[in-house]
Amino acid sequence: MSEERIIMNLALDIYSLMILIAVFFSSTKRHVEKSASRRIFDWMLLVVFFMVFADALSNFDGTTKSFYPFFNKAGNFLIFFLGPIVPGLWLLYVANELLLDSSRIRIYKAMIVAHFVINSLLLIGTQFWGWYYHIDAGNFYQRGPLFPLFQAQNLVMILFPVLLLIRKRRELPHRRVSSLISFALLPLAGIIVQALFYGFSVTVNFLVFALLIAYLFIQSETMDTDFLTGIGNRRKFEVSLNSLVMANKPFSAILLDLDNFKQINDRHGHGAGDLALKKTADILRASVREGDTIARYGGDEFCIITGIDNHAALRECVQRIRDNFQKHNENPETEIHLELSIGYLVYEPGKVSASEFLKKLDQRMYRDKFQRKKSVL
Repeated sequence: MSEERIIMNLALDIYSLMILIAVFFSSTKRHVEKSASRRIFDWMLLVVFFMVFADALSNFDGTTKSFYPFFNKAGNFLIFFLGPIVPGLWLLYVANELLLDSSRIRIYKAMIVAHFVINSLLLIGTQFWGWYYHIDAGNFYQRGPLFPLFQAQNLVMILFPVLLLIRKRRELPHRRVSSLISFALLPLAGIIVQALFYGFSVTVNFLVFALLIAYLFIQSETMDTDFLTGIGNRRKFEVSLNSLVMANKPFSAILLDLDNFKQINDRHGHGAGDLALKKTADILRASVREGDTIARYGGDEFCIITGIDNHAALRECVQRIRDNFQKHNENPETEIHLELSIGYLVYEPGKVSASEFLKKLDQRMYRDKFQRKKSVL
């Protein structure tokens, strides 16, 4: 390998290591309680960190001085050893994002372990018979006859989650599906570039940039997401509301408040209160159209922003929400009944400001709450 190419590859690896360190410590600092997906993401960061380090060691190709042959052999061994782990972790990440059942995830774990074991056995054989690669007396790396098999295995492990996402794309928000599929594109591009242009070691670096993009998406989503329920938070609601007001187009908003929420906490405990909030979010998701914004406005209050621009359609939407909560309460397995007070209103451009619109919405919700209490007495 030429000196210029060695310097370029080392510079890429150093830059990649700096990115990984920054992302890893930022992730550790900002998130104390993590979902299974986030823990898998952290493992991917750690594995890729060692892969970049190994890639830096393998750059001393063609240099027989000092410890360079050892570095080259150790680096290539680690790259081929760790290579299948990241696609496997990514498959588990996607499976958790899609909320697949535990039996399906166990099958995927078995597939990943089998892939890892087969690759490890082939890698051990490579050290004697050069199946994946061999390093000659001049310390030059040479691809072996089974190198395409190694690449093909990783391609399958990367593409399989993509097919899962395409098949189950309606089970996740469109933006998240697009982000997860995009995560696979950079490593795929790296594999293709490295296969076509011998001597350019970029697959690991492309993988680092994919992790950076995925982390930025996670961060932006976390900023707008209520941790407990998984729907939008107040910031998400206010950004959506203000952008629609600025667009000067009609839309509708629905403000909802769980009745007697304090009693749920007092009688059944705060764990039951959390479950009630989660169930409320689930029912609201099933009651509105794809693309509508659902947010936890604060405490036991929720808000929906929808593109509905007329009162008749808005009343139908509100009735559908009430019907779905009624079905939940009539279910024999339901332990905690959920009752809602609802205020709803169509925004007419130019007539009121965003704050005035919210005030009217709040007034209508409390009017409904008062009338419901009055009807019970």
